[in-house]
Amino acid sequence: MKLRKLHRVFGLSPSFQYEPLDASKREIRLLKLAAGVREDPIIVKLVTVSLDDDPVFDALSYLWGEQEPVSSIYIGRRLREFRVARNLRNALLDLRDKSELRTLWVDAVCINQSNNEERGHQVRSMRQVYSSARAVRAWIDVEVDLDAEPFQRLLQLAKGEIALKDYDAEFWFPVANIFRSSYWNRVWIQQELILARHITIHCRDSIVNQEEILNFQYTFERLKFHHWRACPGCLTTLFLALSCAEPRDHVYGLLGIMADIEVGECVVDYNLPLTEIYAQLMALFMKKYNSLTFLCHLPQHRDTPNVQSWLPSPEKRSWLWGWDLERSSASGEIAAARAHIHSSGLALSTPGLLIDRVLLVGQREPVTRAPVSTWMDEFEQMYFHLWPLEQGHPPWLKDEILQLFLSSWKDDAHQQLLGRGKFDEDERQSVMNSFLEWRKVPGISSLNLYEIAQGESVNSEAQSAALMIANTLWGMMFIGTQAKRMGVIVHNSAVQPGDEVWILFGCPMPIVLRPRPDDHHSYTWIGHATIPGLMHGEACEGISDTGEPGPDYRGPPIQEITLW
Repeated sequence: MKLRKLHRVFGLSPSFQYEPLDASKREIRLLKLAAGVREDPIIVKLVTVSLDDDPVFDALSYLWGEQEPVSSIYIGRRLREFRVARNLRNALLDLRDKSELRTLWVDAVCINQSNNEERGHQVRSMRQVYSSARAVRAWIDVEVDLDAEPFQRLLQLAKGEIALKDYDAEFWFPVANIFRSSYWNRVWIQQELILARHITIHCRDSIVNQEEILNFQYTFERLKFHHWRACPGCLTTLFLALSCAEPRDHVYGLLGIMADIEVGECVVDYNLPLTEIYAQLMALFMKKYNSLTFLCHLPQHRDTPNVQSWLPSPEKRSWLWGWDLERSSASGEIAAARAHIHSSGLALSTPGLLIDRVLLVGQREPVTRAPVSTWMDEFEQMYFHLWPLEQGHPPWLKDEILQLFLSSWKDDAHQQLLGRGKFDEDERQSVMNSFLEWRKVPGISSLNLYEIAQGESVNSEAQSAALMIANTLWGMMFIGTQAKRMGVIVHNSAVQPGDEVWILFGCPMPIVLRPRPDDHHSYTWIGHATIPGLMHGEACEGISDTGEPGPDYRGPPIQEITLW
């Protein structure tokens, strides 16, 4: 029915007003989408149901996109106007059946987005909504031609009759294009797909076979998330990596993803300040995993005065570099059981050990951007500043230096990155001897590590070594300490001489902190560091898993400190 006729027959009532939901009855709203053809106006009915009654519905999963309302849908018998954004309008048009009513749960309409209290209790029900839905209908704003040969080959691919490598990469571009959509990066969408009983993928008005398409994209994030959902560190990784239009959704969306976090363990309150919500997530992380892994985040933006220095946040564009965590256990088996976040000021208190102080700081540019000869010269200058009596004896074959550049990652990390096991001692020395030779060869010494790893100027073993060193030093710069240790820290950190190196209980890497003036035992977080000799619990030998010193402990005193 044309909109003009609707005006004439019914007239249009004022804009739609929500009736309240009863959270104690686990009530939600469902959208009944009236049948129609493309040019018809979108007419829906909202009904209130209880999840306890096992209602039958499908849940819509889509990318909100630009949120400015550009179109109208009409709700109920009185056709009350409700303004919606472009992506939702297009999704409803594509999902609408020509002859039958379709019952959907659509977050932008079924939740009163202007009522923070309702948003809070509806968010607590999200896991139940998506796991109760008969199917999750994923709408992706990508045009596809299902008759094209790549789509016809997907069934054979799923059955193992053909392999991806049987065809040129360009052949699969029409299929791969589906996964270029930013749809896949949104926090809520990860929750929606993970919790789904069944997924129907709509590429605009075309339905693609979800099993075939997800088999094709074997690195698709949903498959990874099934392995990550109960993984210490993954909660923080997802929080930092995914995006949401509403910053608070970084937390509340992820609560639905994590398999071992129950509803009610985190208070959902959209009225709380953002920093309190972020700190709430970190407090939950500490409680669940007894870990301070989140202190190893890498902020790209540090000028965030309203966010505590230690607190990872989307505003800082923080993220975790997994290879660092794979190769380190600086606090051994000691848990973060005694760490806590203060409700006033959101300071983080934790016990730890003061190990060393920063003495030298290298060039504030990533080592991996510099030619091999340049960063090797810089490293030697810093090393000989710490060890002046070693002049004339290059440090490159010393064990602690080999550990810094060719670190002892776990076997699975070596296999994932390099397709081989660990370098043994002889191999590491052979590799470093090669680097000393490259330093003298003009055609190689002017290259950076990645150029060596990806080029043809050295053999495959040396390429693997260059790649490992490049990933060890990626984004890093050199530091030297008062105790004559050499290490690396992220190049955009504010590290300076006098900063302190700490081992914090429950944190997998050494942490560099700066004492706050006139505030005893209070610190500003600077960043995590890689320092051979401190990476595998060496400083904590003699301390129990609960953080108590034993009779054989001979290290520095355990101190309770506070990070701001």
